[in-house]
Amino acid sequence: MEAFTESYQELLGRVLNREHGMDLDELNLPTHNLNELEALFSEEEVWQVVKELSLDRAPGPDGFFGYKVWPVIKGDIIAALLKLAIGDERRFEKLNRALITLIPKKQDAFVIGNFWLISLVHSFSKLFSKIIPNRLRPRLGELGLAGISPYKGSQLIYADDVVLFISAEENEMIAVREILGLFGDASDLKVNCMKTTVTLICGVEEDNEKVRVNMQCDIAEFLIKYLGMQLALRPLTKAEWKSVLDYVVHCLSSW
Repeated sequence: MEAFTESYQELLGRVLNREHGMDLDELNLPTHNLNELEALFSEEEVWQVVKELSLDRAPGPDGFFGYKVWPVIKGDIIAALLKLAIGDERRFEKLNRALITLIPKKQDAFVIGNFWLISLVHSFSKLFSKIIPNRLRPRLGELGLAGISPYKGSQLIYADDVVLFISAEENEMIAVREILGLFGDASDLKVNCMKTTVTLICGVEEDNEKVRVNMQCDIAEFLIKYLGMQLALRPLTKAEWKSVLDYVVHCLSSW
């Protein structure tokens, strides 16, 4: 277990003095009134989050299974959420824990990178962490969080997954790498090269090595998946859509 702890500590990184900073005032960004985000939670808001909890996920150490037991426990849950919302954190240390288990990605997994680290957190923490994003969701459009790429190219962004579309020109690859490096130095949101791959959509096989060296990450062959969806230059076949359709059917069955 010591080896796993050290490996994941190294993966998460360590606190370092930043060589660069971000002066947001220089960007002259518009301001918005978000005072409603600080209002106390209502029972309707909490119930909406409970309904959105997936029924086919592990419930966590507290055994909470969502709306099936909600009428029984809602009073205690809402009272605890309101206490935490006003900054009263007394006796919450027992809820701020998680069970961690390792699941092998393949048979005969001997290397640390061949395991998924699964963290089972208390459902109370999930509820609290989802309420504010639910409030913020309707305001994302006016906040301009769609993003505009600062360099030639385009992007897809979802949570902590990002896809960048750029040309295989050496100067552009170097520029992208340096921009990501500066952003990581200023924000501490660094690119994890162990989980990053580059795929040549158009190009010749001889470009693979040039791209790998300049982008400093592994090459993945086309077709690739993003958020479970196949990315291709042509319409997908029925066979390629099957895994997506099976997943949708599985999700619908829990409704």
